Amino acid sequence: MASFPDYYAILEVQESASFEQIKTAYKRKSLQCHPDRVPAGAANDARRRAATVEFQAVADAYFELSDPSRRKAYDELRRANQSRWTDSSDQSGNFWNYFGGGAQQQQEDQYDEATEPEDFERPDPEHVFGNVFEELLRPEVNRILPIWTWGGAASGAVLGFITANLPGAAVGAFAGSRLGAIRDAKGKAVYTVFKDLPQTDKARILAELAKQVFGMSGLSGLAGAATGSRYAGSAIMLSPSSSRTLVRVAFLLFVALLASLLTARYKLEAPHDHPYGKPVTLGHQAWQVAFSKSAAVEGGEATKVDAKVDGAEDTGTEGYDAQSDLWDEDDWGSWTSSGSSNKVEWDPLRADATPFTELQVKTCVLSPGVYDMCSPASSAKEDATRGEWVRIDKDVNRRVGVYYLYIYARRLLPGSKANVITDIRLLNHSAQISDLSEDGLWVEVSASLREGVWPRMTPLFMHYKLTSQADVRQARRASKDNDAGALEPITELDVLYGSDEVSPLPGFTKIETPITGGLDDENRVGNGYGKGTRIGASLAYRRKSTTLPTVPTLRFSAVGKYKILQVADLHFSVGPGECRDLDPQHEQECKDIGADGYSLKWLETALDETEPDLVVFSGDQLNGQKTSWDAQSVIMKFAPLVYRRKIPWTIIFGNHDEEDTDLDHEKQMNLMRHLPLFIGESGPTAVSGVGNYVRSIRSPEGSLDDRPLFTMYFLDSHATVKKVNPWAKSEYDYIKADQINWFRGRSAQIHSYTRPYSVDAQSSSSNNLRIRRRSRTARSAKRQADSDDAKWTEAAVDELKSLEKEFGLDGALNPAVEPDDGSSVVNDPEAAGEKGATFDEEATATEGDQSEDATTAEVSSAKYLEEEDELLAGAADMEPTVLPAGPTRANPMQAKPNAIVWQHIPLPQAYSAAVDVSSSGKRLRIGSRYEGNGAPRHDSGFWQQGILAQKEIPASADGAPIDAFWDGEGTSPTEGRPEVKVLAHGHCHLTSDCRRIQGVWVCFGGGSTYSGYGSPAFTRRMRVFEISDFGETISTYQLTDERKRINEAVLRLNDESDGDTVFKVLFLGRHGQGWHNVAEQHYGSPEWNRYWSKVNTDGNMTWGPDAQLTPLGEDQARRVHRAWKRETLANAPVPPVLYTSPLSRAASTCEITYGGLADSRPVFMEELRETIGLDLDASKR
Repeated sequence: MASFPDYYAILEVQESASFEQIKTAYKRKSLQCHPDRVPAGAANDARRRAATVEFQAVADAYFELSDPSRRKAYDELRRANQSRWTDSSDQSGNFWNYFGGGAQQQQEDQYDEATEPEDFERPDPEHVFGNVFEELLRPEVNRILPIWTWGGAASGAVLGFITANLPGAAVGAFAGSRLGAIRDAKGKAVYTVFKDLPQTDKARILAELAKQVFGMSGLSGLAGAATGSRYAGSAIMLSPSSSRTLVRVAFLLFVALLASLLTARYKLEAPHDHPYGKPVTLGHQAWQVAFSKSAAVEGGEATKVDAKVDGAEDTGTEGYDAQSDLWDEDDWGSWTSSGSSNKVEWDPLRADATPFTELQVKTCVLSPGVYDMCSPASSAKEDATRGEWVRIDKDVNRRVGVYYLYIYARRLLPGSKANVITDIRLLNHSAQISDLSEDGLWVEVSASLREGVWPRMTPLFMHYKLTSQADVRQARRASKDNDAGALEPITELDVLYGSDEVSPLPGFTKIETPITGGLDDENRVGNGYGKGTRIGASLAYRRKSTTLPTVPTLRFSAVGKYKILQVADLHFSVGPGECRDLDPQHEQECKDIGADGYSLKWLETALDETEPDLVVFSGDQLNGQKTSWDAQSVIMKFAPLVYRRKIPWTIIFGNHDEEDTDLDHEKQMNLMRHLPLFIGESGPTAVSGVGNYVRSIRSPEGSLDDRPLFTMYFLDSHATVKKVNPWAKSEYDYIKADQINWFRGRSAQIHSYTRPYSVDAQSSSSNNLRIRRRSRTARSAKRQADSDDAKWTEAAVDELKSLEKEFGLDGALNPAVEPDDGSSVVNDPEAAGEKGATFDEEATATEGDQSEDATTAEVSSAKYLEEEDELLAGAADMEPTVLPAGPTRANPMQAKPNAIVWQHIPLPQAYSAAVDVSSSGKRLRIGSRYEGNGAPRHDSGFWQQGILAQKEIPASADGAPIDAFWDGEGTSPTEGRPEVKVLAHGHCHLTSDCRRIQGVWVCFGGGSTYSGYGSPAFTRRMRVFEISDFGETISTYQLTDERKRINEAVLRLNDESDGDTVFKVLFLGRHGQGWHNVAEQHYGSPEWNRYWSKVNTDGNMTWGPDAQLTPLGEDQARRVHRAWKRETLANAPVPPVLYTSPLSRAASTCEITYGGLADSRPVFMEELRETIGLDLDASKR
């Protein structure tokens, strides 16, 4: 007879145990006897069968005792029949076995039908275990995200991005992944997933469950649990009941989130209590309506206004006479340019005369270049009758908004009678008559131009005025020049980035109210520092296309002179730019108005001071480095300063001009070709680079022969070499082989003539021989004030020349090379290695920590300067460099014109080749270098096969043609001196010297602006080339931002002159501060001249009879001494003869300045004494 099961004993609980105690007991017992704890294998089959029987008994016990009704029935049976069952320790029997099979037949007479269980099927132990442990099993099997989870995340991210950009994408991805996880779990229970796992995974999960049920101290009985297996391969699985609940909750949460995002976007776009859709009366004949809506308004006049806006076919018919000839086809040509059509891409450079008829403002969450979701809604019928929308392809919100914003326009269709736009206003408040005008139809664009700007700004709305074509034509006919004035239709729009320093394109008018960055923008970056981070944007419009002036012919003046200003390395940005490497005084001034604005003021000063005939921007006009993202806004900072002064100008490209910007070199060149007085071009497409071209300076206007007298070659030196290894360090690019061949071919096309050139005086005397004539009224007063000093200086020079002859000093002075570079505050070359003094311009980027790069730069510069000293040493022991004879007045020759080559990145020879030696044993060098090698590592041969190969005289012997490629070994197709006399470079901001190498002067412009790297000890400067004698003589100097001329030298004189001409260099100096200067400053000039200059002392200080230097005056002389000493270290010549006044202050200054430097004693000259002032030259010590 089977034993009656004692479930309380099986679970080891009391009969009075609660449900929680029974459940806890089941968890413990089921984990102890679970069959999956037994390792798989034939050796363990018996153990596994025993565990299965025990696991079933535990499940039976829990099933009966966990349900109150079943437990009650069990307890009644157990108490009523307990004495009738055999007491046995076997507890594996079960309640259902007793009622089934033989047990049931043996005892059927003792039970009636009412006591029988309704269901004799035993519970599934796996099902029981899964229900009890569902909550504990779920995190153990929830390890990976299946396909629906990943798909939901991707879909949610896309929808979220469309709704709210990047924040919406993050939220959408999370919500989508959760919904996808629910979809993956649909229809499957947690334990179903558990049973499908491998044996080792299930064993490890059971061990993890045991840790939670028993705690770490109660795991001794579970030491046999398998560990170390991977069980993260399961999926998120939820039971059907919980799945439906979570789906509902997740869906509601997602809908709530989406609604909040849409609400936020709507609130961001919504205006502040700004009514739309209703006409607003502005005056007797002035109306304003919102374009995007149409409202039914009482009153015929208002209805007419609404019809004018929304009805394209009826627009503009008021006042139109059907019999009039205003709409005749012959008049259509006045509205459109040749070849124009209604549907064309936006291009502000195109001379399109087709007026605008409608404007709209639209926002986008995706760039139109990816997928155009911005275009205003329009049907095919509207496009056919009113024209297609054209996007003004500049994002108004660029760098300031959370999404894109564009302006769209419709143009007048051929034969259309629509009104045309004749005025545009931007208002941040409700329009009033004073804001617009007394008459006309004004339309307000319903979307703000500041939508999406963050932090938010007061909405700004665009209003445009519509005028009938009849009124426009009548206004044109009433004017003498066929110009309708204020009624002239608007034909183009443009967006400018930056502040007031950015000018619109020629013909465009900049609207005074900025979109962003104005006075009402609390986050505007302004023109200086600390004023926010938002770079402003402005709107400009064009009425009629302007005709550019004819590109001028470059000509020498009547006396054979021509002046070129080189502006090197502007490094301008969109916005104010960054002030870099300045002394404290200049730094504060720079920050007050911004680096670019401060540099523009300096450029204006240089233009007015030098009055050049041509301006050459020699590369790196754009800063690159992620700050010049709109090239037009950068170019329109500096170009107008030049062409508004009626000065021709051109450019070459540098290594930063195409870096991180929207226009490549070709497009930048095309933009500048549409600006006045630009003489550059892209050059042949078959030659590497953009900007390879030639320009000539011709004979004066009105001369009998229109002949090129001087040649300028412009070459693109590229940027960096394309890297094969992406981790390799960038290297500067080099002149390509096809550029060398192009240069040689263009040089061969230059015709020779008899040099030096002589102009026909009779043909040119009656003509204006200047390209332009600028007013000098502004500087006449200054020149008049300086006239006395100029006369004195001229007289002093004549006197010194006579003294040379008197003392037999002819030929004693050195060639025309001035050693002073104007940077007297720099005591030695090593000290000039300031932060930023590096040839690696990439290391001077505005982002990130630069300390390491700066240190590397200083070491590099110091190392280079040591190599430079070695290169310049030993000139005294070398033979002078002798060049072949060239044309002179005494010996004219048939030769090609002299030439200059403009190239941004220098050639390797600028750093490695020996410098020529003058007849006096000095290196032919002027200026200084305070940074390392800025040339490319690769030498492509341009120096040998181009510069040196093309000489100025055709070969006298028969041989290779003049344009043949020369390998540097055979007979050269030309002879004589090199045709190119000067190579002009930029690129290296702390290099500003000129040196002659094998007869060719290599000159650097030096850093010109405060936006590029530099050094506090190195003044910003621009180089001037003065070409005289119709191209025979080239002199140069640099103008510093302190208006000082430094590094002044004649590059071609003594070594090329005839035997009867000798040139000398005179260094003129003034004494330091004397005590008489202090006294005059103390008493004032009137009292000084009246009384104090006639006495020697006032009791406190003595200034007579021969005033001595003050301590400040002595210090001034010592500073000049240090400057001379620094230059002598680079073999700069020291004057062999010193002349000084006999007065103490002059003699002391000379002694301190040249003490230890000059070998000769000063020569005291009685006539070299002061003549300015009273009673100061009568006595001497």
